[in-house]
Amino acid sequence: MHYGYGQATYGTINYGFFWTLSGPAIKAYPIQVRYSNTTSGTLFDGSIFNGPVGVVGSIKNSCEGAAFGTTLGGVLRTWTPSGCVAYDSDSWDHESVVEVSWYVPGHSGRWWCYIKSPVAHSTDKQLYLFRADAGLSGDPWSAGWDLN
Repeated sequence: MHYGYGQATYGTINYGFFWTLSGPAIKAYPIQVRYSNTTSGTLFDGSIFNGPVGVVGSIKNSCEGAAFGTTLGGVLRTWTPSGCVAYDSDSWDHESVVEVSWYVPGHSGRWWCYIKSPVAHSTDKQLYLFRADAGLSGDPWSAGWDLN
């Protein structure tokens, strides 16, 4: 994904991870990010949201995030030791949300992006499976910039 402001592009970000299910938990790991240019203040955050396909749901639980200082362009950063594991055994449907945010030295504001997993459904609130139709919740991904 490219990031910048107005018509100016400051760089690109590539991030990725895998999702696995274990009972009422969704685990996102290894969460990794690589920027094309030097950044600062990288934050990784993760949560589990309730909500069926097509619905934006609300946060049910979060995992402890990770923070990094300056990251040189081309360097791979990994949320260690295990990424994000979040639990929800109260909802019939839930999904994982993973967000990364960062600053660009010399520019105001913070850039961010997030992606949600496919919806995991349960018939007993003990075993959850990703939907066979790869159903996505409402607002499955987004990116932006905030002046803060």
